[in-house]
Amino acid sequence: MSGFRFCLITVQLNAVMRRRPAALRKLWLGMAVIMLLAALLPLPEVVNAEGLISVSAQLPVHDAASYNGGRSALPGTDRISAIITGQHAESISSVRDLTIITVPGLSFQELREPWLDEMPEIKEAIRRGAVGGVNTRLSGNRFADVYLTIGAGRPAYMTSQTNGWNRMENAGGTTAEEQMRRFRAGGAPEGEVLVPFQSRLAASNARSSYAAKPGELGELLKNSGVARYVWGNADLGGNAERGTVQRQRYAPLMAMDASGAVDYGEVGPGIVVEGSQRPFGVRANTQEIWERWQKRRNGSLSLIELGDLHRLYEEKEGYERLRFEEEKRDVLRELDALFGRIKNGLRDGEELWLFSPKGNPEAYRIFDRLSPLVVYREGKAAGLLESASTRRAGVVTMFDMSVSIARLFGAESPSEWMGSPLGTFPVSDNLMHLQKELSSIRTIYGLRPKLLYSWTLLEIVILLAALVGTVWLGKERRKSRSFTFRVLLAAVLAAPAVMLVMGWLDSMTAGAAVLSFAAVVAVSSLLLAQFNVLKMLMAAGLGTAMLILFDGWTGAEAMKRSVLGYDPLIGARYYGIGNEYMGVLIGALILGVSAWLQLRQRRSRSAAGDALAAGAAPPAPGLAAAA
Repeated sequence: MSGFRFCLITVQLNAVMRRRPAALRKLWLGMAVIMLLAALLPLPEVVNAEGLISVSAQLPVHDAASYNGGRSALPGTDRISAIITGQHAESISSVRDLTIITVPGLSFQELREPWLDEMPEIKEAIRRGAVGGVNTRLSGNRFADVYLTIGAGRPAYMTSQTNGWNRMENAGGTTAEEQMRRFRAGGAPEGEVLVPFQSRLAASNARSSYAAKPGELGELLKNSGVARYVWGNADLGGNAERGTVQRQRYAPLMAMDASGAVDYGEVGPGIVVEGSQRPFGVRANTQEIWERWQKRRNGSLSLIELGDLHRLYEEKEGYERLRFEEEKRDVLRELDALFGRIKNGLRDGEELWLFSPKGNPEAYRIFDRLSPLVVYREGKAAGLLESASTRRAGVVTMFDMSVSIARLFGAESPSEWMGSPLGTFPVSDNLMHLQKELSSIRTIYGLRPKLLYSWTLLEIVILLAALVGTVWLGKERRKSRSFTFRVLLAAVLAAPAVMLVMGWLDSMTAGAAVLSFAAVVAVSSLLLAQFNVLKMLMAAGLGTAMLILFDGWTGAEAMKRSVLGYDPLIGARYYGIGNEYMGVLIGALILGVSAWLQLRQRRSRSAAGDALAAGAAPPAPGLAAAA
């Protein structure tokens, strides 16, 4: 929108400016040179090969004091310091076991006081491991799609009746095995857990724009000799005979192979136990999960889904506040107890991940929409997760998880996959820095509609007032109000630059940000209005363009935190120059260079007039310009 407004103002100005072919040729030549410079902004050189990465400039400081809330300590460098070279280069050759505990309903609100105090084992794993926020945003907002997407390496979407079942479990009047025989050529595949409607799932996603292949990750692992396990569910209810079960068994979608099978596991009623005081009358059977996990084979992917927190939030409306908090405490303690037992029982080199495929309504309401991911391995450097997908310490994507899981077992991910391997940006007190960064992200996300909608409305009023003044006011009245018009026009032109500069400031509250924006725009417009119109336009246009280019050359740190920039909660872009500011850049360059050419033309005429008045021949245009 701001780029469009810049271009609109430029067109209006050019309509009243005298055009000359030579001047226009110089204008477009200058534009081409500057846009070429913008295209050559330094980007890290990433070599997509196992164990290799080349970074244009690596950050040498690994201290929390130098981290500065996720911003690069050295201007112009990119913080992709250990994507494969450090911890994960070692992972490719040595890690042959991975356990992932998924907890639907877990958010970063639970990873802060007082809830974090209820989970000492997880707190210790975060302190000694790596933590980050995962963008799991997909259309539909279903956590089943998150599991399916990680298992496909690109966006994938579930169809109706998509669930995992135990092989011999009754699935609508017949067993899952019999259903697979009905729908699949070649009979039912081997595996203790089956997804009967895998063929429908594959056909539906094959027709999508991403042409995702559900189960592609599991197929890679199967071909690499990796045993796949899945235990647990997020069922709402627990008695199949009474028909009280609303089945939500989506974790198998992440580990299944192309035929819809997982080697080993239990996702039915046998993995939960009845508890009359628990949400929906059931709870995860953590003892059974623990005993089964201990019997896993070497070289395995173990996926554990704990659905108790999800069940609690689904039933929250029936709880009194104190009772809800009491039950939530119990759920988190049970999660921590199982996490601690597994953490202490890891084999040499085995990694343990804690991941949430979806947050909870409370977190979503306050824009806490990135899902927690904790990566722990004994001896692994602590820090923040990062990847080449986002180039932003502490923020990664679910597609990065797919690539990383494959590479941990030595499997090469398909070129169609959208992610990059996870790495670690070493920093002490990682959770504190991540929470600070997430707080800034939430503030900007909440501020964006309030500030932009209000400012857009004000811009419309200013431009309409300027148009009315130009058309209806007489020449003398326009002259008497010229300073007022210049101030209003300068405010419109200064806004994008001010929004960008605010990205360099430390995070502030929404109210403070609005007041700061209004104050800086007011001061900037008053300063710009001191010049005549052409000089003001040149200063605003070229100044804005130089700010955008400078920020791009130094890592786009301001743009990442600008309300007019891009948002990691949306996930359309994570680095570089966003669409909005690219429009601003083009419009600002046209505006600034056009005004400069007009000023240059006026100086030529003035010099020619002075020469004629003195009785001398008019100077050549080049000499006049030099003068």
